[in-house]
Amino acid sequence: MFSLNTMWFFVASILILLEVMCIFNFTSLTAGLAALTVGIVVERGYIESLNMQIVVFCLLSSAYILASWVIFGFPFRRKPSYSDIIGAEAKIVGNNLTRQATGKISWSGTFLPARCHKNCQLNEIKEGQPVRIVEVKGNVAFVIPGEE
Repeated sequence: MFSLNTMWFFVASILILLEVMCIFNFTSLTAGLAALTVGIVVERGYIESLNMQIVVFCLLSSAYILASWVIFGFPFRRKPSYSDIIGAEAKIVGNNLTRQATGKISWSGTFLPARCHKNCQLNEIKEGQPVRIVEVKGNVAFVIPGEE
């Protein structure tokens, strides 16, 4: 029979190995670190009760996850940003783009809904014409005629 600290080291090894093999996500690494920490604490003789070890493991796992969110950023708060495409060239695809209707552009192999920007001098931009993206709201690109 093996000791409790050996069990925690085994659990830590499995969780960290699974993380390295890309089977789970970052959470298994933090749980592995928590199991490793509990194994060290048990080996030093600070905690003997299995129930207390499990409580400490859960608390440490949560603390490590929160610490990783503080260090690397909370993963669910980010919204996609299209600010990197402002100023980029694109082409009108599908139908002509008019001031009154939403059309479609192709930018770097991606299709986006598009509208004429308020500073656009033309009432219509023909299909296949180049445009410059000057603003993005939501997933809609606002464009002006580009250079041919």
